[in-house]
Amino acid sequence: MSSKQNNFLFARDARIYRRSVLGLIGLGLVPPMAFTALVSCRDQQTTSHDTLPTMQVPLLHLPSIHNFRDVAGVNEQEPYRNQQGVVLRTRTLYRSGWISADDADARRLRTLGVDVVYDLRPQELRLSHPDRVPQGVEYVPLFQKTASSSSPLFEPTVSPKAMEDRMRFFVSDQSMRTRTVFLLEQMALVDGAQVFHCTQGSDLTGWITALLHTIVDLPQDVIMRDYLLSNDRLTHEADAETAPTKVQASYLQAAMHEAASRHGSVQRFINDGLRLSADVQQRLRAKLLVSA
Repeated sequence: MSSKQNNFLFARDARIYRRSVLGLIGLGLVPPMAFTALVSCRDQQTTSHDTLPTMQVPLLHLPSIHNFRDVAGVNEQEPYRNQQGVVLRTRTLYRSGWISADDADARRLRTLGVDVVYDLRPQELRLSHPDRVPQGVEYVPLFQKTASSSSPLFEPTVSPKAMEDRMRFFVSDQSMRTRTVFLLEQMALVDGAQVFHCTQGSDLTGWITALLHTIVDLPQDVIMRDYLLSNDRLTHEADAETAPTKVQASYLQAAMHEAASRHGSVQRFINDGLRLSADVQQRLRAKLLVSA
């Protein structure tokens, strides 16, 4: 067997194995931490730029999926830079709201090379508004069981205080921290592009994005601006059936303050509160930073 044939079979078998394990996780037959995947880092070339991007209407637009955007920045021609001036790699991790893809956007997801979709919504929302994931894309729900009616994740949020409480909950709750670690570990391990989302792509999705941006050392003002960009996206995409809830800076600040008050900083929360290993963090940097 030629080296080329052997590499093809190796990659195919790894993908089949990963899909089968994820299927067992979805059925609740395998605990999330049992998931393992073979890792390979794809090579991408991207152009460097001299300035941080300004917030603008994104070039990447999937009309049937609200708030779909690249973690590396809203403009592929001018991605974010970290505090050392290193450019973030585009077309690697995407964030969004509910994956309600029509046929055209389902094809676009495949064109973008998306291999895995992580659904961060509670089970109730997953069942009432299921994702439409293209064939061949792996689907991973973060929550296997019904959320407690007393959980801030379950309760409808109608006030800034309720939203701030929800964001603090992402930091303070052990179950949420465990799920956050699982999600970040899988993002580091899985080859190909990945999408993670909640209902609007602004709450838990916004917090996970802020953690990723912290790991790659993005400036604090850019982290906040990216978080608040959900308002522009959701307002621009709203229709007669959509009533988006706007985010406020105080929401993300509540989570960051909770993390800092417990551990000294958001990065130390990642290190000590989540206990996310140095190896996983380095893998994430290698995925998201062009020269990492």
